[in-house]
Amino acid sequence: MSGDEQIIMQAEELGRMLASSGGFADVAKAITRGFAEAQAGEAQRRAHLALLGADALVRGAERARGWVVQDARDAGLSWSTVGEALEISKQGAQQRYGTA
Repeated sequence: MSGDEQIIMQAEELGRMLASSGGFADVAKAITRGFAEAQAGEAQRRAHLALLGADALVRGAERARGWVVQDARDAGLSWSTVGEALEISKQGAQQRYGTA
């Protein structure tokens, strides 16, 4: 198993574990806080690292949403269903994530 495959498997397992522990926002906050605390002892440096971590999570989540939309479309979900789940219009989902 390659290193990337191992990371993906571990991330999927972490996702399953975190799903039972609360909302995604709480988990994301805990991840950024834990990352920052592991990297720095001084409060301002921790706060700065937490901000950087939160920004990285948002950018990563945006990329992941695109992948999940593609997986949903591959599984047969309509653009209407995708748009509804993302709280945007069918047309908005098509324009943002694919073609009609």
